Amino acid sequence: VTGVYLDSPAAGLSYHSIGVNGAAVPDYLRCPHFVRDLRMLHPDAVVFGIGINDANVAVFDTVAFRQSYMSLVDSIRSVNPDCAFIFITNNDSYFKVGRRRYSVNPNGALARDVFYRLARETGGAVWDQFEIMGGLKSMEQWYHANLAQEDRVHFTRAGYMLVGNLFSDALLEAYNKQRTRP
Repeated sequence: VTGVYLDSPAAGLSYHSIGVNGAAVPDYLRCPHFVRDLRMLHPDAVVFGIGINDANVAVFDTVAFRQSYMSLVDSIRSVNPDCAFIFITNNDSYFKVGRRRYSVNPNGALARDVFYRLARETGGAVWDQFEIMGGLKSMEQWYHANLAQEDRVHFTRAGYMLVGNLFSDALLEAYNKQRTRP
């Protein structure tokens, strides 16, 4: 079993989530049934919240990162050419450099630039999580506020709840603005 999909003939919003701890963007491209499964879902909109593992490396290749993302976009567009995309930028993060010692990861800002480029190239939108949380070195503040785990990469439950609420509020606000535009 690779998953369970419950469908309904009723009109409405369907939500689907995929992801595995430690996965990087190329891992999704290696899934042999990715496009087949997308055909079953036929997404009208995709929210990308992946990329932190790609950027949590000493040398971050922005060109390869962009190309991997564009391959994902191409796979999705092969199923629905009109699919809309929202790119969530990576959160700020740190590298572990010793026992209980951490160093800021400068790749978050580089990944953020790639997400903005991807949005321009695909006609997509960006929710700038990196900036919303305070930019470079902000994860340390989130850690001291009990919103990030000691690894300074992942959030605590309270941190994930806050980020999720901020994103859903922004999404609903943008939707409502679009609905009321003349």
